[in-house]
Amino acid sequence: MLFQWVQYVCMPFVLRGLSLRRATQDEGARLSELHQLEHDPRWSLYMLSRSHDWFIVSATPLWAEADLSYDDATAIWGLPENDDRLISRGTLE
Repeated sequence: MLFQWVQYVCMPFVLRGLSLRRATQDEGARLSELHQLEHDPRWSLYMLSRSHDWFIVSATPLWAEADLSYDDATAIWGLPENDDRLISRGTLE
């Protein structure tokens, strides 16, 4: 997972049980007011937990799944589409 152009992070140092989704309009409004964040249409608020108000404000996150070794290029932008190690990749909508 790659969060591009991160504007704000609200999360603990260790995150167990990651659950990633775009915040609802009500959640975004509530958390923006609580953290004094100004609305900007270039960024969205992404929730990181089902039970806590942990979130990241960023541009659309990219994700990838691949069968890689430690020293291989990143699957997000370093592998061509036809590489057989690449399982899938996309954006979080």
